Amino acid sequence: MRILIHCHGGRAVGMGHVARAAALAEVALGRGHQVDVSGTFEGELATDRLRSVPVDMVADPRLADYDVVHVDTYLPDGDEVAERAAGVALVSNLEDGEFGRRPADLVVDPNLGAERSPRHTGPVLLRGSRWALLRRSVTERHGQARIRAEARRVLVVMGGTDTLGVTGEVLDALAATGRDLAVTAIAQPASRERLERAAAGLDLAVELVPPRPDLTELMLDHDLVVSASGTAVWELCCLGVPAALVCVSDNQQAGYARVLDRGAAVGLGDAVAGLDHDAAVATLRRVLDDAELRGQLSAAGARLVDGLGAWRVVRSWEQLVVRREGHPAAPDLVMRPADGADADMLLRWRNDAGTRAGSHERSEILPEQHLAWLATTVDDPDRHLLVAADDAGDVGTVRWDRVADGEWEVSITVAPERRGQSLGGRLLSSGEDWLADHEPAANTLLASVREDNVPSLRLFDSAGYLPDLPPGEDGSLRLVRQRVPTG
Repeated sequence: MRILIHCHGGRAVGMGHVARAAALAEVALGRGHQVDVSGTFEGELATDRLRSVPVDMVADPRLADYDVVHVDTYLPDGDEVAERAAGVALVSNLEDGEFGRRPADLVVDPNLGAERSPRHTGPVLLRGSRWALLRRSVTERHGQARIRAEARRVLVVMGGTDTLGVTGEVLDALAATGRDLAVTAIAQPASRERLERAAAGLDLAVELVPPRPDLTELMLDHDLVVSASGTAVWELCCLGVPAALVCVSDNQQAGYARVLDRGAAVGLGDAVAGLDHDAAVATLRRVLDDAELRGQLSAAGARLVDGLGAWRVVRSWEQLVVRREGHPAAPDLVMRPADGADADMLLRWRNDAGTRAGSHERSEILPEQHLAWLATTVDDPDRHLLVAADDAGDVGTVRWDRVADGEWEVSITVAPERRGQSLGGRLLSSGEDWLADHEPAANTLLASVREDNVPSLRLFDSAGYLPDLPPGEDGSLRLVRQRVPTG
């Protein structure tokens, strides 16, 4: 595919857009696609990051030449690019809650908890931290941070620009903790002299270093990172580095609150409204003195961000460029929970040779095993086994298993005597509708399909499921689709 990524980077807009663009470009280039980037890029930090991928920066791209146009900017020119690309290319857009929202075929919002937020339906939605877009140097080190008994080394990084000048306030708060610390602070060229003067007056060992395109090793080399609540948060979570966050812009407020609520970082406050110095000092003392707390922050962060977000988005582009078609029509199957009276029928379906050929477990099930399993299944609140029927009789089963909060995995069986009647899509859609009615919090739907099961892959593709995990050792590819909460 030919891919265009439109974004901006520099002091006024920060570096998050460029970092996300570079992460997507890394994966796309690795999968054999061509990637160009358009927009404005001020300063060496932005241009060096893109050149390191590397991608071509084009001033006036002809949108009709591209298969995918991905827009990642909050500025109005992104609306124009998306509008001109509509109908010509697959338009992919990154939004940050309400910021950067515009019409698109595919919407990516990598903010934690975005998948639980009501939104108008229409485009394909990829929302939540599983789609955090991170560079390869971070994803390859997932969960590798070391938690030391004593925290002495602290890194301060207030984004690519630190437009509010928060670094100085953080250094002052670290000095006020009274702890014996060695602090490394990222200093922007324009503020270096001011920070040098400020640091000289503190009882604190401070090393000021210039901004750099990749902070992975620097993050891993420190016991605590004090960071702005922007793109760097997802890098810290993926690495498992304990973090104390500062909200430095309005568009960071929702994400800041959600990360704290999930226990993946501690918060020092909102710098836009003004930091509470004493509260920040107290929080820093607590996290510096408590190795168990830092370990909890590390584990929670690594669980939230697995590092596969950019791969998921690029694979979604690939699949959607091929498909470019709507979801199946609304089904008309009747769904009911299975019970003991269905035991013989369900066992016959399960042990059918055709069913076993497409299953992960291909051996026959004994009747006593099946009866014990069915009895447990009927009483399990984290599992729903449904039997579907139409006017001609029973069609098959849909099983839902809860795998995490708001996440359910589906498994489908078509009755052997009803195969060849194009019932798979109706079974899946009917099962999704039943789950939405009975589990309103179910917002993320998963499916695990063997790579050699071509009919099942086509079924889930046509229903809007996209790649979520690469094939495992058993040859199974995990797929994902998100429902939009009502409200």
